[in-house]
Amino acid sequence: MPEFLENSNSYHLGVKQDGEPIGDVALPPWAKDDNSSDEFDKDSIESDDRSLEELSWETQNFL
Repeated sequence: MPEFLENSNSYHLGVKQDGEPIGDVALPPWAKDDNSSDEFDKDSIESDDRSLEELSWETQNFL
């Protein structure tokens, strides 16, 4: 897993609703490894089938 996805400094990032501490980034279950997650993200971002709602959400949250 890439370093930027790990909480290697053990920062307190809060807790989940079930009380479990938040730590390293957890990849989705369908991701075999960190590379497959990146490829899926890249493919979905570059897809022509994306809706204006998705683009608007990304603009609001990432730009």
